[in-house]
Amino acid sequence: MESKIQEGTTKFFSSNKAFYNPRMEFSRDLSVLLAKTFQKKAGKKLVVADVLAGSGIRGLRYLKELPAKKAFLNDLNPNTAKLARKSIKLNKLNAGRLVLSRKDANAFLSMHKYDKFDLIDLDPFGSPSAFFDSSSRSISPKNGFFTATATDLGALSGSFPKAGKRKYGILTIKTPCFPELQARALIASSIQSFAKNSIALKPVFGHASEHFIKIYCITDAGRSKADEALKQLKYLLYCPECAEQAFYSLNELPNASCYCKKKKLQAGGPYFTGSLFDKEFLKTALKELPGMKLNSKERIQKDLLLALQEIETPLFFETHAIAQKHKTKLMPLEKIIQDLKARGFNASKTLFSPTGVKSDASLKDFLKAMKE
Repeated sequence: MESKIQEGTTKFFSSNKAFYNPRMEFSRDLSVLLAKTFQKKAGKKLVVADVLAGSGIRGLRYLKELPAKKAFLNDLNPNTAKLARKSIKLNKLNAGRLVLSRKDANAFLSMHKYDKFDLIDLDPFGSPSAFFDSSSRSISPKNGFFTATATDLGALSGSFPKAGKRKYGILTIKTPCFPELQARALIASSIQSFAKNSIALKPVFGHASEHFIKIYCITDAGRSKADEALKQLKYLLYCPECAEQAFYSLNELPNASCYCKKKKLQAGGPYFTGSLFDKEFLKTALKELPGMKLNSKERIQKDLLLALQEIETPLFFETHAIAQKHKTKLMPLEKIIQDLKARGFNASKTLFSPTGVKSDASLKDFLKAMKE
């Protein structure tokens, strides 16, 4: 049975024979906004690839709402093409701007090694890592827009470290900061894959929302650029006794220690340690937002504003975990942040946890702020 649905300004047909998840409308709204922002900055209309299209709604929205120059929708399900053809007519779009494909995702991407995409969107069920290598060969190596979603959160969070190593090439460990670490692991894995083809990835936004992680990156070409991106990958040491955590290069690892000195440090990585937010890009996105018809507009605005005020230091202090481990009372976040700033440290709330505080303070200094 088919039904007619609308997201943004795009109407489309949905069916129980082609996958459509209404809970991901927020993700699609945000993707359209950030892709539209990128298209404006790029100064040209984009050729986009919805590699695992399902119902086709994500690719159709790129086509109509950016508006993209051309959209490729690929899915092994024959019903995807059937629904997309009907949806094109429903939106009165030029059918020549839509290319439908029914191939294995890696085969589809590999066909475009020479006629590359400006934007590639990977939105699989589970891990997108199997498509990183072929994506790096079929995206514009300079000023391309790459975005990927992951729903296998156990592998990225350290709950299933063997799966993290197998799928992403990263030894993931479980810490109270796991939402941010999931995004940093996903970026690190993609950076390593793209570097094989001398392409660097620079994140403009990454977030953890409900049951998924999504990252947005811009490509840059050249061996030196790829090498610089790889330098931002480091290893995490975490102490389960005192909750201290820090990133180190391989050379720094042998001399590392923690607050409690109990020598029970757990190691993981490599993780991406650079900035997750391109704040100038996000400011442009916020200017674009009021003119767009999006059901998630208020939520998107709230998240982007929070990202803009977040300080650029990797990982946050999870106040509940620290209070439990050090037997201190929970303090209001605003008071902790105010105290840290009064002591000369940078501090802010974080997009990744409603009970987390970002700061460049040491654990010792953070504990002082929690106890006063």
